[in-house]
Amino acid sequence: MANQDDLLQQYIALLESGMSLEEVLSRLPKDEVRLRGLLQLTAAIRAVPRPEPNTAVSRNGVVRDFIQERARQQEQRPSPSRWRPGWAIPRLALGGLAAAIMLLFGLLWLTSLSHQVQTASALTLAEASGQIEVLTSDGAAWQPIQAGASLAAGQSVRSGPGSMALLQFVDGSQLHLTANSELSIVVLQQGEGEKLLVELMQPVGRTRHQVTPLRHPESAYVVHTPSGEAAVRGTTFSVAVAADGHAYFAVDEGEVLVTAQGTAVPIAAGHATSTQIGQAPALPIRTFRTQGELLHRDRPIWQIDEMLVYVTEETIVMGTINIGDWVEVSGRILPNGRWQADTVELAAEADHRGAFVGVLQAMTPQLWLVDGISVAVTADTERPSDLAIGDLVRVVYAPGADGRRLALQIQALSRAAATTPAQQGEEPLQPARPSLSLEPDELETTGCTTSYTLTGSLENDGEPPQDAAANVELGYILLTGAQFVEAVSLNPTGWENIPAGETVAFTVQIDLDDAWLAAPPESEVKLRLFIAAESNRPDHHRTRLTITLIQTCDKPLNTPTASPTAIGGAPTPTTPTTGNCTGVSPHPEGTRLAQVYGVPYEDIMGWFCAGFGFGEIDLAYGLSQETGTAVAVIFDMRSQGMGWGEIMQALGVLPGPPTQVPPPIPTVPVTPGGDPTEPPEPTEPPEPTEEPEPTEMPEPTETPEPTETPEPTETPEPTETPEPTEEPDGGAGPPVPPPVPTMTPPTPPGPP
Repeated sequence: MANQDDLLQQYIALLESGMSLEEVLSRLPKDEVRLRGLLQLTAAIRAVPRPEPNTAVSRNGVVRDFIQERARQQEQRPSPSRWRPGWAIPRLALGGLAAAIMLLFGLLWLTSLSHQVQTASALTLAEASGQIEVLTSDGAAWQPIQAGASLAAGQSVRSGPGSMALLQFVDGSQLHLTANSELSIVVLQQGEGEKLLVELMQPVGRTRHQVTPLRHPESAYVVHTPSGEAAVRGTTFSVAVAADGHAYFAVDEGEVLVTAQGTAVPIAAGHATSTQIGQAPALPIRTFRTQGELLHRDRPIWQIDEMLVYVTEETIVMGTINIGDWVEVSGRILPNGRWQADTVELAAEADHRGAFVGVLQAMTPQLWLVDGISVAVTADTERPSDLAIGDLVRVVYAPGADGRRLALQIQALSRAAATTPAQQGEEPLQPARPSLSLEPDELETTGCTTSYTLTGSLENDGEPPQDAAANVELGYILLTGAQFVEAVSLNPTGWENIPAGETVAFTVQIDLDDAWLAAPPESEVKLRLFIAAESNRPDHHRTRLTITLIQTCDKPLNTPTASPTAIGGAPTPTTPTTGNCTGVSPHPEGTRLAQVYGVPYEDIMGWFCAGFGFGEIDLAYGLSQETGTAVAVIFDMRSQGMGWGEIMQALGVLPGPPTQVPPPIPTVPVTPGGDPTEPPEPTEPPEPTEEPEPTEMPEPTETPEPTETPEPTETPEPTETPEPTEEPDGGAGPPVPPPVPTMTPPTPPGPP
């Protein structure tokens, strides 16, 4: 079956051939709502007429060079009196629409707006706070502007420090201009029949857009930046642009089509992308937003209240930010779980609320797990009653009394894939149950270089054809040596579909700094890859790939490195010292969990460094307190591939079919000479021959086999756990887990 990109190209080709929009739309399948909107937007952009030159806009020094470069790209194009974009474009992803927007943009910025049907009330400055100025159509100088003034095409608006403006369109759409931002109105056409064409240019700063659904088929709303464009027909989104021209586009509701370098990428609600000048848009990633007091900053890590965010060279920091300021941070949640800030700015008002997007993984009456992040849920939490595991949700939260995120509202952005109903007389279709496995589970390489490339594979061991894996994303966590790591790149970072029985390959590029070459020989960098997301069975993939780099610079520099070696046993042990595997000590979330559950901080960080997220640790300790089950047993069940729903059924927290609690895997405490980066290692069960001898020894020929326990005691096998549901009266109550041996979490490794 053709994908939507292919279908869009086919229908655009029909428009190019001269077929009317109405006839093209009549050929669409009834359920193709998304393609219908994109084709309407395409037709609207094609219909925008060519205006006449405008000198005011060309005087904007920040954008002028960019406009001239765009214009040079059009020098070879014929210039009829009323230009419409040409459509004989080489095919790219969503290429027709992307190329049309790019070609249109170059000419729009050289021109003003003749052929317009426009009223003075098409755009109004509804609110203004602080220093708001307008560059008039004659381009003479920036002038103060007051709330209530009308704005027209050819004008520009900018805001000073600590200022903001609200622009209101005639159809009810709104545009929020935040502090230190600038926006130019390129096209503003209000026609008959609710037709509205809006073209904006944002050279720097941040804007938020609430676009009323455009009813007229030829309406359009487009925001240009130096590195990319966003086109919508009714949605809520934001755009942030840095001084060097790179931009971020984040979508709250609806869908936005982001275009750069001839490539167009649809961005769904709860996702964001970035664009760099001369590059195609980045793949969409889930988003977060938070507010709080800046308590500490030491790039790349900033602490906002109890949350850690990563601020990089690409983060847009608006204005001057000082310790103690109340700030708002927006960004993306990377595949390795880091919250990377895209923008940091002073908050207009103190608001403790934040939001993030993720996959719903587990639900208890008081605690939900969303993408490894635990949130408290109460009777006051607004949420749909039919949410299910695997749904993509947005969580709006505020800090709770114990420091945990308290969910105020949980919104469903997209539903998990539902089982297709069977036709009458057919077998019911079973849900896909993919089983993903990273191969090998250990990779080790040595050398004296700052760049390493390793190759691994991901296999779907499910039953073909039904057990396909969908929307698979890889993630990683640095375990040791993080101070040497400049960048880790996964290629690809994920796959839309992995059919059952098939294997896909990927590469891991690890770039280190020069301090690695000067480190003591045998120094190590260790990271672990895992499945960060998968739609069809999101809570069942516990496969891991641990990569170990060993420095061998006792040899001459630039010695060729050995090929990566897959190893079957444990990696070379390291000697831990005081610290942890996060780069922050003490970690605020580890500290909070230790205080909430009254356990040593080292226990919490030991489980975290073993590969369990803080949200999972929170859930495991909560279940342990509720059921009396040792937390190590719960982590053992997770390590054996059980989902959180299955674990809670086994512990009697959730209703469901009887599920036996699997026998625990006994562990021994990690000593200073052991390997702190691995989960607890299983040990052999005690030999029955070590039990006390019976008082009456049977004849030698009747000696019990070593694997059996003497008949009189009927002791169960050491590796088996009594069925918790076996009760004399049938046991109507929940299963009770048996007593388990005391287990010690792994000791956290030394400082990165």
